[in-house]
This record gives sequence, C-alpha cells and structure tokens, in this order.
Amino acid sequence: MTLKNLLGISLDKVDRPMLPSSELIDSYFHADYVTDGITLRLDAPVPGLNEWLAAHQCTRAILITGWNPFSQELPPAENEARNVALKRELDERGLRVLEAVGRSRDAMLWQEPGYCVLDCDDAVTDELLVRYGQNAAVVADERMGCGLVWHPAMRDGLPTRFSPK
Repeated sequence: MTLKNLLGISLDKVDRPMLPSSELIDSYFHADYVTDGITLRLDAPVPGLNEWLAAHQCTRAILITGWNPFSQELPPAENEARNVALKRELDERGLRVLEAVGRSRDAMLWQEPGYCVLDCDDAVTDELLVRYGQNAAVVADERMGCGLVWHPAMRDGLPTRFSPK
C-alpha cells in the first residue's frame, strides 16, 4: 500500500526540483531552527551545540520537514498529512526523533514544523530529501557546526557554508 493510499496524499507533488532563488537561499541562512531547547542558526555560532549533541548521545542531527515540497505552498491539511507520513517513516526506521520547527526570525513570514533526527546518516538524509521533496535539510555536526544539506539534484553550485564555530 502506498503512502498516497494510506493518507490520501501524494508525496510526489513536485518531482523535478528547480534551484531555489537567491532570496529563498538567504531566508534559509537567516532563519531559526528550534528543537529541544536549542536554536540552530546557519549564519552565527550556536553556543552549546556540541554539549547539546553530547547530551543526546549523537555527533550529528538533521532537521527536516514534510511541508511545502520544493517551497511550493500546500494547504495546511496536506502539509500536516505529509508531516504525519514523515514521522511514521522515521519511527518505522527506528530513528531517534525530536519535534522541531524552522521559522523566519520574526516568526511571522513563515514557520514550518518538522523533526530533528539524531545521528541521521547521509544516505538516509538524501532519501528523505528526495521522498518528501525538500530543497534542503539543516545539519548540526559536532565538527562542522550548522549548515544545509541540499537535495541531491541541487548540490552543484549551491552554497554549503556552515555557521562559524
């Protein structure tokens, strides 16, 4: 049974990603990504990041959502159903998951709930980006700080900078 049959939604609303605009990229790099008592940022050091990762017994985490595939706005009910499907998949994979939210700094322009996945490896991250049609996931890494992991079809030519450590 497909996810569409189970939830009445299609996870492939958009099957061919376009490169995000420079304005959209800027919005990613100037947003807050909040989970379990820490605010991750891509444009500034994140105090306590390594301690937070150690407290969760991991060296890396990603933040991902099912909302608005390739930044194409969907109705709230469909976005919520996509996040339900994402959470179900994360649970079925046996991954450790915390609730998270990505939002503009003023929280008025945009806000998308999602999940922080602890110790999520590169292969699973790529599978999730493709399946849920996301431009990128935020990654928090004990060695590199915070940055973006772009959808595999978008990696050439997009900025991959990490926050200053």
